[in-house]
Amino acid sequence: MNAEKEARSKGQDITGEFAPKPQAGRIWFVVLVGAVALMVLFPPLRRAGIWTNSQNRPISSGEAYRFDRFEFGYSPSFRTIGDIGKQEETEGLSTVTLLETGAYQYKAYRWLVDWQWVVALGIIVAIGVGLIAVVELAILKAAAEAAPLSSQERLKRRLLWLFAVVIVALGLAFIRSHIELRSDRERIAARCREWSVRLKKDASDREALGNLVKVLNGNWSFARTYAAWAIGDAGPNALPAIDDLIRVINADDLFVSQEALKSIGKVSKGSEKGVDVLIHKLDEGWVTASFAANGLGEIGAPAERAIGPLERIAQSSDNSTVVHSAKAAIEDIQKAIATKAKSPVH
Repeated sequence: MNAEKEARSKGQDITGEFAPKPQAGRIWFVVLVGAVALMVLFPPLRRAGIWTNSQNRPISSGEAYRFDRFEFGYSPSFRTIGDIGKQEETEGLSTVTLLETGAYQYKAYRWLVDWQWVVALGIIVAIGVGLIAVVELAILKAAAEAAPLSSQERLKRRLLWLFAVVIVALGLAFIRSHIELRSDRERIAARCREWSVRLKKDASDREALGNLVKVLNGNWSFARTYAAWAIGDAGPNALPAIDDLIRVINADDLFVSQEALKSIGKVSKGSEKGVDVLIHKLDEGWVTASFAANGLGEIGAPAERAIGPLERIAQSSDNSTVVHSAKAAIEDIQKAIATKAKSPVH
């Protein structure tokens, strides 16, 4: 027995011949090289719009990134390495407007490496390879001892492999839960449109209104933004949601607050409920002020007390968009007042 142990310590079998040594780390090395090769050949790419505006104002890289994520989402496309930098045309000119930035259009985009996904996938691969390395070392240790594995050791090895697979799966699931896919957006957009149409047809449809308000008060930026739009699209039938819209116009999420601000005027048409908050917003940035002015014009006659503030910003603002919106709102309000004066008293 002592001779057998001594021979094994020298790398020999019990006959005195040198036993072949296992190739340490061959499995995890192959997995690592394969994963890196796949990521290089088929990297995660994102769309980057070629943004322009009517005033030819240059857009910063940070602003462009915000526009890209809002328009194209966070889900990558795994394309070939040759597609990096490739430019593709869209079917027509698309416009996106963000608070404090304004409206930008694009009719083409380029494919760029999505470094957020590269980092996330790299972390997952590193964890998986590390766990595989642990399992491989356990296998090498057992092979070096040249002793048959007991049932407990075989179970331990299987559990280690299972643990590695579970960790990788959990990591991918975590990333998936924080990354919205195009199909996710299409699904929630379709639901919001459906609820908006129902509410537009039937003001007493509390279920449709409740669903829209629930989404608006959620925590998914795109869904909240689309819900705010859908509430406005339903018009005055969605007036019971006015308080929820007012509550989110000061939200940190600029996408949501922007759309909620635009919807206040639409749901308040013929009502005074949204007048004061829109008048207050006239003194903020030019994008906010122009949206607020448009909303006051939508409300019509009940926004008569807003004519004074609108005239003030029309005269004092040096932004052509604000001036145009303010003058158009004054005209719409005055027309609505005149129409109301001519209508018979009921």
